[in-house]
Amino acid sequence: MIEFREPQLSDKPAIDAIFHHQSQRLCEYSFGNVFIWRRFYVTRIAFVKGFLLIRSNFRGKPCYIYPAGSGDVYEMLELLREDAAQRGEKLFFSSVTAEMRQTIARYFPDEILYTPLRDYYDYVYRADDLIDLPGKKYHSKRNHITRFARFGEWSYEPLGEENLEECAAMDDEWCRRSDCNQDDGKRVEHCAVEQAFEHYLELGFSGGLLRQSGRVVAFSMGERLSADTFVTHIEKAFDDVEGAYTMINREFCEHSCEGFTYINREEDLGLDGLRRAKLSYQPAFLLEKGLLEFL
Repeated sequence: MIEFREPQLSDKPAIDAIFHHQSQRLCEYSFGNVFIWRRFYVTRIAFVKGFLLIRSNFRGKPCYIYPAGSGDVYEMLELLREDAAQRGEKLFFSSVTAEMRQTIARYFPDEILYTPLRDYYDYVYRADDLIDLPGKKYHSKRNHITRFARFGEWSYEPLGEENLEECAAMDDEWCRRSDCNQDDGKRVEHCAVEQAFEHYLELGFSGGLLRQSGRVVAFSMGERLSADTFVTHIEKAFDDVEGAYTMINREFCEHSCEGFTYINREEDLGLDGLRRAKLSYQPAFLLEKGLLEFL
């Protein structure tokens, strides 16, 4: 079997090099996602012949991520199939894009079953749209920003060593207000956010926070995904502060996403409110992802 192990912060340079060379817009192809969610998804990694291989869990079922790297993809797919067989499993991939599916199908045309999962499609936006909010389609977003600005003096500042603890305290308060302990999804997310704060500097994240009358009311953070795409991993705002989500989105994109054409804001997980919110920002495209199982 392949000797998989838990990812460490020291793996970041090697994983970044492989992911950035791969030039994927898929949110899973980022070290930040691999690391902060590693405990929940029981993520394990292995470096083999220039490839990064990832074993994880999807809905409690062992799975793999499509191999990232340069070289013989067919050899890696066969290696993963052998690894799964030795574990008494069928080879099962999560987060498979249409392009990945086509590649696998060329090698194994009659041996796979692919199922797209709309709840896990990535929302990808043009950075300029999220910053400028142009035209009629963003009229309501501009109104939200106007209303936010009316409720006291506000400011935006980069997230860094001097304000990390204050921002983490805001996230704790957000969880108390949102009853995270009574919601499995929110509780798990809170654990991932805690990892992001604890290792923020080592992860190399870009982040920012929003103040209203001196109080932190929102924050956001993410990282480079590819040469032209930034990924926003986390965004939180107090629900009772009107326009806070809209304002932190715009300000963060303007200050942290300079030079990127696209911004990946990840999936909606099938949550109706989150889906409506993500669609309301008029994505440039949805990045299809699905499950692929070897028969």
